[in-house]
Amino acid sequence: MLVRSKINLCALGLALLFGLCLVEFTPAKTEADTQAALFNDNERVILEAFASGDDKAFYNALLDAINAEPDAKSSRAERERYAVLCELFNDVASRFANPRKVLYDLDSRPEHEEVDWLRAQAALRAGERDQIAEIEERLGFINGWIVCGPFDNERGAGFESAYPPESVKPNFTDEYAGKSELAVKWRAVTVQPRLGYINLDESMTPDDEALAYAFTTIEAEKDCDAVLSLACDEGYRIWLNGMPLSTGSANGRNVHRPCTFDQDTFDITLFKGTNTLLLKITEEENAWGFRVRVTGDGLKRASRAEAASWVRRISENPASVPDTIDFKHGVRRDMDERTGDAPSLFWGGLYELFRAPSERKDRVAMHLLEKTHALKLSGNDAAHVCYFLAQASGSTAETKAGTEENRRREMMLETLEHNDRYVPALLWLADYYADTLQIPTRAEEYALRALETAPGNIAATMALARSYWLRDMRDEYERLCRELLERKPDDSRVYRYLGYFERAAGRKAEALKMYERALLLDASDAYVQRQMLEQLADGDDLEDYSERMTRAHELLPFSTQLYLDEAAVHAGRGDEQKALALLELALEIAPDDDVVLAESARMATRVSDTLRRQAAIEGVTELDGIPAVELAESLRVKALAWLEYALERNPRRADIQRYVQFLRDETPVWEVRLQRDIGDLIASKLAEKSPADDIARIVYSDEICHVFADGGSQRFFHIAYKVTNDDGRQALQRYPLRESGDTRVVAARVHKAKDGRVEDSRVERVSTAQFRGLLITNSSLEVGDIFEVRYRIADTQRTFFGDYFGDIASFGHMVPVDVMRATWVLPNKRQFYFYERKASGLQRSESEQDGHRVVTYEGRDIARTEDEPFSPPLMQIAPTVYISTFKDWKSWGAWYWGLIERQVRSTPAIKEQVAELTKGLEREQDIVRAIYNFTVTKIRYNSNWEFGVHGYKPYEAGAIFDRCIGDCKDKAILICAMLREAGIKAYPVIINAEMYRGHEDITLAMPNHFNHCIAYVEYKDGTSRFLDGTTTYSAYDEFPSGDAGANVILIKPDGGVVANVPLPAAEENCHNWTATLTLDVGGNARLTAKNQPKGQAASSSRSWWEVEGERVQLMEGWLGRDVPGAKVSAFEASDLEDLNTPVWWKYEATLPGVVKNENATLVVTPVIQPSKLARSQMGSLAARHNDLLLTPPNGVKSEVMIVPPSGYVPGALPQPVEIKNAFMRYCLSFESIDDGVRMKRELYFDATVVPAADYAAFRADLVKLDTADKTVLSFKKK
Repeated sequence: MLVRSKINLCALGLALLFGLCLVEFTPAKTEADTQAALFNDNERVILEAFASGDDKAFYNALLDAINAEPDAKSSRAERERYAVLCELFNDVASRFANPRKVLYDLDSRPEHEEVDWLRAQAALRAGERDQIAEIEERLGFINGWIVCGPFDNERGAGFESAYPPESVKPNFTDEYAGKSELAVKWRAVTVQPRLGYINLDESMTPDDEALAYAFTTIEAEKDCDAVLSLACDEGYRIWLNGMPLSTGSANGRNVHRPCTFDQDTFDITLFKGTNTLLLKITEEENAWGFRVRVTGDGLKRASRAEAASWVRRISENPASVPDTIDFKHGVRRDMDERTGDAPSLFWGGLYELFRAPSERKDRVAMHLLEKTHALKLSGNDAAHVCYFLAQASGSTAETKAGTEENRRREMMLETLEHNDRYVPALLWLADYYADTLQIPTRAEEYALRALETAPGNIAATMALARSYWLRDMRDEYERLCRELLERKPDDSRVYRYLGYFERAAGRKAEALKMYERALLLDASDAYVQRQMLEQLADGDDLEDYSERMTRAHELLPFSTQLYLDEAAVHAGRGDEQKALALLELALEIAPDDDVVLAESARMATRVSDTLRRQAAIEGVTELDGIPAVELAESLRVKALAWLEYALERNPRRADIQRYVQFLRDETPVWEVRLQRDIGDLIASKLAEKSPADDIARIVYSDEICHVFADGGSQRFFHIAYKVTNDDGRQALQRYPLRESGDTRVVAARVHKAKDGRVEDSRVERVSTAQFRGLLITNSSLEVGDIFEVRYRIADTQRTFFGDYFGDIASFGHMVPVDVMRATWVLPNKRQFYFYERKASGLQRSESEQDGHRVVTYEGRDIARTEDEPFSPPLMQIAPTVYISTFKDWKSWGAWYWGLIERQVRSTPAIKEQVAELTKGLEREQDIVRAIYNFTVTKIRYNSNWEFGVHGYKPYEAGAIFDRCIGDCKDKAILICAMLREAGIKAYPVIINAEMYRGHEDITLAMPNHFNHCIAYVEYKDGTSRFLDGTTTYSAYDEFPSGDAGANVILIKPDGGVVANVPLPAAEENCHNWTATLTLDVGGNARLTAKNQPKGQAASSSRSWWEVEGERVQLMEGWLGRDVPGAKVSAFEASDLEDLNTPVWWKYEATLPGVVKNENATLVVTPVIQPSKLARSQMGSLAARHNDLLLTPPNGVKSEVMIVPPSGYVPGALPQPVEIKNAFMRYCLSFESIDDGVRMKRELYFDATVVPAADYAAFRADLVKLDTADKTVLSFKKK
């Protein structure tokens, strides 16, 4: 594990829970005594070599320490210290030394497990397969497993759920209802694990919010003691001989952590004969797997082949199970606890940092190292502690939080205060400025400082090279890499960097050479393996490709993607049978993976078609003794079976549904039955002459939505555009269908106006950063032609609300429409409700067909909807039809409350936290503020709305609290649970987060209206308050503008209640500036400004200035838009992380060229950043057809003192300006103060909608405002 890598760790909670590290230090001990006691001489040599960036010295010092260590580790502190030294050694060895040299240098002592682990990883890098197998056997990894799953672990609830495999005597022949009610059964792990790692993430589908069971046996020659060691991602339970192995008061640990080595160790007793081991491994997201080893005398662990034989034997003879497995009791001995002395804290912190045995969010490493940091060390000792504390202070989540990265950066800078040549800290800062902040000049600065201390350090050289790459200095990048190659010809990283460079430069052959050399030095580099395979896949040497792929399979034995890639290469070269054989191997690894199943089915179909073709054309009668036609038919049957099973595992795979329809020669019935033949309509429209005012007109638009009983749907579209001018021709030549669900074009063609010919359009799938979907190209399109397209979209995602269905159809477009139809095919077994808005001009028809209710709305001769900036959404302008499976909000709210009622319950941990937060508080508002602050700052926000088999269902409050992460509904649930624990009424609220909302119509109960969830508090004094738990930067009284003014639904036990979120007053949602502008005769000005924002402006300020290292650069960019060359010399801010501290920030800047010297008169525009609203999208149109939408009330208030140079006095002051209407207020005034001038400026927007009828007058006021902001002041010599 790289010391400088992004390390996901653990924290405070576990240590507190188990009473770890709470020993008080003896106050009589002096700082000198403490410092002397922290590291011994050998440890100082090691850490100082690390700090110096001298990899060779670091490697040798660690090697001496590891080889000299005694084998017996009597205490936990000694074991952890030694494990840390091994982790540091593996890091430096992996990037510094040839792996064969590492194998030679390390003592080979069979009883030394940590050293064996190091040797195993070195052997993996060296590609020494025999040595890997030998060490794996010696370490006692168990490779023979049968597994069963996945089962449901939605919202982490599966850890406490006892699924059938947990029974005292599991029945290995039964099928169980797994996750999403899909059938699961026991099956063998069919591949040889690498270093004992069983990759459940690759072999289980689905693989998020899931859990699985794994079973194996251990044969003992006699009753004996043994040691069981487990590493896993994430939580686990263990049963030995049918009895739980307990840790503390419970069996197992519900932790979230990466899988490393020996994260939990158990002393166990095995009995003569067969001993059984059952694991339960839980998963929430990302990697999922485990490794187990058992060591002791006279043991025989199950092999992969034996595990496969169990499955065969059990399936053939179920009665054999009780005869071969004897369930007896096991015994566990607890691990000794950490002591509280300084070395134990430091090395324990590093052990938690590298091995990550504890709950990730508990941040145990940071907790232990903070205790060490509190010892007030100095010099290099303090630098070492600061550096590793900085690493432990980083974000533990996938997405880094700015405050956490601030903390890490500050600790790195503190490291440099103790030792300004601490190379790892310099390198981290170089990476930080290159990767996080994208400031290559600062990255270069730190890289050069590192190179001054460690001239030969590869990481420092590459950090410098990366800063050149970011500035597009590719020649300098290449020069540094070439120089490194000369100095470090045995370092795989150099070849990796050069391979990347050569490939980016388009020199694939050179890149291939570099990657080959890199793999010779590190055969375990999965990135380089992948690059090599991609390069070879395009070449002609299939033998070399196959050999490399074999090595890749050994390195990544569970990777189904490798089999998919290899199959594609062989299929591309015409060997479809080989491709099918490879896909069947992938199915052995992951038999439930719908991707592998679908690809296998497609390949089986191709082989079947080839066999039929060979039989018909070439006269091939049989293959391997089987008649060719019979084999072809069996493959087609197998393909259909695989596809049907894939759909069973993932019903939303519309592409598989289509492929099944294709194999069965089926066409969707409602598409055939309801779509019209518009040939005559197109012919008549081709003959008509259309006005050229619009780019096109829609001749015909038809959408048919077939709704399924489970709330899913399939839609059929039929649209015809007539091109009426050249802009339309250009627009429709490339017609994109953005991916939404699963999209398929049925037909696309151009009807030519000149001669009536029909030409097919070209359809291609496109996937870029900007667009993903289908692109239809009409290269021959001309003015007067009609472009016709028919396509289908199948819903491939569950709704957030279970089997709910809702839809909105607006009858309007930015071009005129001749005919527009919307049809819903609704199953009679479900109830559907309609609501019409401005729909009097629509025709409605309804019929019953084959157990379905078919409802159609049609509009004709629809005028275009003007495309104007900041217009209301189409549903607020055009005739609109709403449809929902919910009758009203009361019934929807009751349904939703029934879904979440259990989720809002408190837990002992929540009760304890609430008591701590509210201690000494009496006012309800103060209690709410404390709980709100905790939720927004301590519970990380995940912006992805999660959903599972229960649809829109948050985690239980206890799980959210334990995980310290949640999406909007999770955070709302936790706020409600904590407030209820405090005796305050609170309810979840669904809301549409939107800055420009217009007049929202939520008459019909349909969750489509909403995209967000917040909380609502009812105080005993009759007042109430909305709280948004996702607004990390908003204080209790700074409600976000995106929620203000919304129509919302309160979720109460007796049903949903419609409510409205109040709008803020503009004065409470504004920036408040005080500033001094000091002029000089040279044309420049010195600006000192301070802002004390309120409301959303304060929240925005916390977000803008969160990362301290970016503040000056951002401020200069902001000023530079109006004053090019503005330079900020100082920037200060309040404590932005403390939500109870009012926000302020101030800066000093030099503004060049803002003062004009005209005939000894100085002229300046005091509004440094004048308004340009009349030229913005707000006021760019002379007139509007639609209302203009504004953000919630807001404003800016500023008071600026303009100070002239000595000897100058103000000229005539400008007249004050005041503008006021129903939507905004503006005033600008000037006052002489001594020899200077005080300017006061206020601008407030009070409304959220400007009606179209009032727009012209409103815009005229914007013009006046912009003009007033350009007012100039003059100063004359006395």
